[in-house]
Amino acid sequence: MDNINQTHISDDEYRESSIVDVPDLIVPDDEEKRLGRKSPLRTIILLSIGPLISQIVNALYGLVDSLWVAKTIGSKGVAVFGAVYVVEFISVSVSQYLCNSLSARASFLFGQQQGELCSQLYVDFIRVAFGFAILVPAIVLPITKPLVRWFGADEELTHMCFNYMIPKTCGAIINFVYMIGCGLIQAQGRSILYGAIQTCSFILNMAVFDPLLLLGLKLPIWSASFATVCSEFFPAFILLFLAFKGKIGIFPKFNMFGKKFSQQTFSALRVGFSSFVQSISLTLPVLLMQKYFNEAAKAIDIYDVAIQLWAVIEKLYQITGGICIAFSQGLLPTASYAYGAGRLNRMSKLVIHAYWLATSISTIFSLFMIALPSQIASIWSTEPDFIYWSKRLVPITFYSSVCFSSNYIAPTVLQAMKRVMASTLLSFLTLLLPIPVFSTILYFTKKDDPGRILYTYTMNDVYSFIVSLIFLIKPMKILCNSDQSASGEFVSSESSNDVNIEEYEEDNDGETNMEFDNNTSTMDVSVSRLD
Repeated sequence: MDNINQTHISDDEYRESSIVDVPDLIVPDDEEKRLGRKSPLRTIILLSIGPLISQIVNALYGLVDSLWVAKTIGSKGVAVFGAVYVVEFISVSVSQYLCNSLSARASFLFGQQQGELCSQLYVDFIRVAFGFAILVPAIVLPITKPLVRWFGADEELTHMCFNYMIPKTCGAIINFVYMIGCGLIQAQGRSILYGAIQTCSFILNMAVFDPLLLLGLKLPIWSASFATVCSEFFPAFILLFLAFKGKIGIFPKFNMFGKKFSQQTFSALRVGFSSFVQSISLTLPVLLMQKYFNEAAKAIDIYDVAIQLWAVIEKLYQITGGICIAFSQGLLPTASYAYGAGRLNRMSKLVIHAYWLATSISTIFSLFMIALPSQIASIWSTEPDFIYWSKRLVPITFYSSVCFSSNYIAPTVLQAMKRVMASTLLSFLTLLLPIPVFSTILYFTKKDDPGRILYTYTMNDVYSFIVSLIFLIKPMKILCNSDQSASGEFVSSESSNDVNIEEYEEDNDGETNMEFDNNTSTMDVSVSRLD
């Protein structure tokens, strides 16, 4: 394909370009079997099982931690989780960014039959993780006390929050290496292993380290976050060991740490940046919203109850969000693989199945939250005020959950198609911008109603659903209008690492024009659509 500027493919040639007829184009290796061989629905279900377990486990981390803290330290300890929610999520955002960036790039490389590049990519991400591990405590710890005071916490609660964040941030490198390993196995479609690793970590946290440190040794609040670090250390070490032993599809060497960073690493960090914006967008806008919520609670003298309920609501809301994130994570590697292999019609089906599955499951969960708020809240406390306000506040958050999945599926589709700017812009418009705007409007029109502030989530979900649909119209048209037999005909060993469909236009004569960007050359392909 060197020095070819334009190729016209006839109907017969087009029919012969399927994966069955051109086995040397896309080798049916392990990644092909996991990411490209099964039906779209089955692929999404299998690849989302691991992330779904992971997200539920991550949500249960917080729930179980808060339950152990409620049992051993009391309501003041539960209030820590509500007060520190935003700053704690900064570290989580970094780990998700590293995981998603590696997963998207590695699966794309596997789709283009360049899996040998993933070894250096993995090593580079380990090096990047150490850089972030220095930055996170340097940024988070100095802002924890001022931020918690700004939320209205007293000195005792402020001090407890700071102590809780010390192990969380200083041990961040464990979490980063752990999530990088999870991103690698997810990129290869090893969904069951992914879920098993996450479950192992959760069991260690729930059944070993939390009861040992909080109940057995009766240590203060910092032991709750230290338990999480300890529970992730063993799975992280196992994944690292397996990677360097060549047991999970790559063959990194220690001398790679001395080599310069791969171009694939910069591409991965750039493409995954939208997921970082997405994660940060879930936390920074909530700063202002939580401030308004606390001030409204103070106005009617329920601050102590409200801050505990905020912690419970956010932990429960993470389950709904986690369900949607799980299907977006399950979609990302197989969609990136399909896009890298040129299987656009298959990718469209993957997107549709991921969307309806995420929407259905998150909606069912939300119905339970709406119907049984007091019963669920009573797990943490049976105090009358706590139960009364849980009935009024908990359901509001879940009213618009039917629209929630688009917040995650849409940026994932754009990210898989290498539309970096569009994905980042969508994350900004749907996650970063609306929550501060809507919460400000709701607060200043009625300053003594904390429940009113929670309607910010409802307004945001509906708005984001509409904006996401607008961003997806053109990409989905490209994917849905591609012929079903297009399964890799534009991929070759000379293909660019960043294949990007820039234009997709339909002429009056029924021809479909697709233009691909290449670092070394540009290839325009005109293909007659087969009816």
